[in-house]
Amino acid sequence: MVAASDCEHCRPGLISQPANTVSSLAYVAAGADLLRRPEPDRAFAWAVIAVGLGSVAYHGPGGTLGKWAHDGSLIAMLGLLALTDVTTADGRPLPDGAVAGVVATAAVTAHPRTTDYAQVGVGALAIVAEARRHVRGASVREAAIGGPLMAAGLLLHVFGRTGERWCRPGSLLQPHAAWHTLSAAALWTRRRF
Repeated sequence: MVAASDCEHCRPGLISQPANTVSSLAYVAAGADLLRRPEPDRAFAWAVIAVGLGSVAYHGPGGTLGKWAHDGSLIAMLGLLALTDVTTADGRPLPDGAVAGVVATAAVTAHPRTTDYAQVGVGALAIVAEARRHVRGASVREAAIGGPLMAAGLLLHVFGRTGERWCRPGSLLQPHAAWHTLSAAALWTRRRF
């Protein structure tokens, strides 16, 4: 099982999609820098790091475990994004039990039969929570920087998938790799400005 829908030609060997694998490290870098921020976002920062490592596993060697690591970490990160938006953004502490519940739910829902539904559901929840946080007083600079980064990355993600107009499987410049980099940068802007 490899990331065949993410456009880049899949090669035999340990790293199936080099551009998508290397660009996944942008999440690791963003999460590591977020760990230096104040306490409320620490669980989220670790989840961003996990997304990077899961994406490396998925675009690198692939396989069932790589797919589970990719999807589970993504579901957990989106869930923690929403959770911190509705707790710490309102001045309430992040409940440890809720963090554990989000991570456990992500691990279970990353199953092949449920992962797509879980990603859509928690993604929609994260969008609503982020919108709420921005309406209630997030930094205008953060929104002005993070919003366009995420939007540009999302366009590349959608129109750069296998079979779409921007997909060039043999190119060194991969739209999905750009998605990794831009979305990691957008996540990094979280409460940064």
